Amino acid sequence: GEPVNSNKAFVLIHEKRFDEAVAVLRSEHSSPYDGRKEHFTAMAFFRREMFDSALVYSRKAYQLKPMLLPNVGVMCTSLQRLGLYDEAQQVVSAYLQREKTIGKAWLLAAEIGWNAKKFKETVAIIDSAAVYLPADPEIKKAQAFYSSRYGFSMHEALFNKAVMLMDKSDFKGALVVLDEFITLVPNYSQAWERRAFCHYSLKNFRAVITNVN
Repeated sequence: GEPVNSNKAFVLIHEKRFDEAVAVLRSEHSSPYDGRKEHFTAMAFFRREMFDSALVYSRKAYQLKPMLLPNVGVMCTSLQRLGLYDEAQQVVSAYLQREKTIGKAWLLAAEIGWNAKKFKETVAIIDSAAVYLPADPEIKKAQAFYSSRYGFSMHEALFNKAVMLMDKSDFKGALVVLDEFITLVPNYSQAWERRAFCHYSLKNFRAVITNVN
């Protein structure tokens, strides 16, 4: 019962025969409500990095199937590539208002927020995801990543000061700064790594092992 041309186009896209896929889809008229014609056309243009065309067709598919997450992904990524972050956030937020148990949707929302440089909002998004999907390993990984990156962005000057002192071989001074930084941002692994190096340079080998662990 599925549109034959849509299935043909799906295979052609995976074979990277994008122009052929678009040509096949143009002759697809079996159902005005299916949505795959529009979505696969958007996908073909997206794979060719023709994001304006991908956006035209993904919007058409969105009108038919607003809860089709692969199309939401193509649409939001195309919007981002065109610099339209606010619209991308609106689209994925509308999806999450109706469906909160799909991890990929939360990850997409966090990615958009981060790319839009809304760092605090991104951390709030991924923290919300962890409430709805507490056992999802990808959400846990993303939560650690964004929390770490947000903390770093807030205290980057302090970390850079420690790096500068290390470049001057002032490892005792760098340790003081790194201690302060790690107190503020305990989940930034590079800070622990650098503190371990400082201890190594000062021959505090037990402290090295503690920091590396």
